[in-house]
Amino acid sequence: MAYRDKKFTKVIGLVILPPDTIEKRVAKIIRYVAKEYSDLIAFVDELDATGPIGNSLPEQFETRNLNSVIELFEEDGQVIEFNMTIENNDIAVQFVIDDNVNADIITSRGVDLSEELTGDHTLLDPALYCL
Repeated sequence: MAYRDKKFTKVIGLVILPPDTIEKRVAKIIRYVAKEYSDLIAFVDELDATGPIGNSLPEQFETRNLNSVIELFEEDGQVIEFNMTIENNDIAVQFVIDDNVNADIITSRGVDLSEELTGDHTLLDPALYCL
């Protein structure tokens, strides 16, 4: 089943306060998803990033190697625009970064992202993403 057919049910907006960064918070959540769920594939629909890895990756790609995506967030650079969905047959998690200012995470049923994991965040109206 393609990720666009998944039923997303929850949207959170990360609240990022210095010295924290969008890249650190998103990398932590991607690491958790990669560890917690199996048979994952990532669909990157939009990427605009600085740094050696950010400059070498195409704007759109698919990968089963989530370590390459985590490395993008851990390198010395910024992720400016980003839209990626990680999924398997049961779950889907979408990450949306806009202008390196806002980071939203959209999840399907069956995905448990604790507040300890996500840190400060606000619950957003799913209608923002036409869910």
